[in-house]
Amino acid sequence: MGLLDDLTPPDKKRICLLGRIAETLSKEDQTKLAEALENDKWSSNALAKALTERGIKIQRHALHDHRTKACSCWRT
Repeated sequence: MGLLDDLTPPDKKRICLLGRIAETLSKEDQTKLAEALENDKWSSNALAKALTERGIKIQRHALHDHRTKACSCWRT
């Protein structure tokens, strides 16, 4: 038996901070967040500030990475 014979990928897909935060929100708030992320009128900086003001601590970089599919949510 080789050293890597039982090597398999993890069962759970890793999700980014924004994805983990979204999972804690109500369905209504998840929808509102998704709409805000898709809305070009919200810059990542402005959205991060608005979320932080509502008690959701997140930085603009995390929002930008999620929006551009550069976070772990989008990696296979």
